[in-house]
Amino acid sequence: MELTVHEVVTGRWLENCYIVHADSSDAVIIDPGADPERIEESVEAAQVDVKAIFLTHGHFDHIGAAAYLRRRYDAPCYLHHADHKLVRSVNLYGSLFQANESVEVPHVDALPEPMGEPITMAGLSIEAIATPGHTRGGVCFRIGDVLFSGDTFHRGRAGRVDLPGGNADQLAASLQHLSTLAPEIRVRPGHGDETSIGAELNGALAARATA
Repeated sequence: MELTVHEVVTGRWLENCYIVHADSSDAVIIDPGADPERIEESVEAAQVDVKAIFLTHGHFDHIGAAAYLRRRYDAPCYLHHADHKLVRSVNLYGSLFQANESVEVPHVDALPEPMGEPITMAGLSIEAIATPGHTRGGVCFRIGDVLFSGDTFHRGRAGRVDLPGGNADQLAASLQHLSTLAPEIRVRPGHGDETSIGAELNGALAARATA
């Protein structure tokens, strides 16, 4: 399976939204944080049909365009059940960061259980890996040789734990688990540049996993 990933950097916090597809014209969107019209333009440019939306966690800068895109494509929007309450309070938390506009709260569907078993959708095999710590319901999605890490970690640094739902011990355990993945796996984070598991074994993963 040859994976194609289109990145759209959205919003004030420069959040990475991803449009992902393989050999077919079907695709999924991961973390549509803001700027729904720009994401829609990228979908049209890629000439794909959106079959689902996946959210790595429930913070406002990762879900801001989800409600619009769910309606636009009549697609389910998946989020770990532990972050459903966080989504319902998204504008309260957004106000703490002086967000300029309110977010339309999306209707979210619980990720299929049990976690870890592949989800087959849009011609993709999607592995949802529970990685609490940044939020209670944080999830990384592995598709082929690419890990979409949300805010669990970024290039050279671990995710924050001082935001709603954060827990340092949980994050350390999550990063310890991710450090067992193959080093050649590419990582597409929620903010910033691409990295790899191997590169982060000397950076964010190693530092927090041994803290």
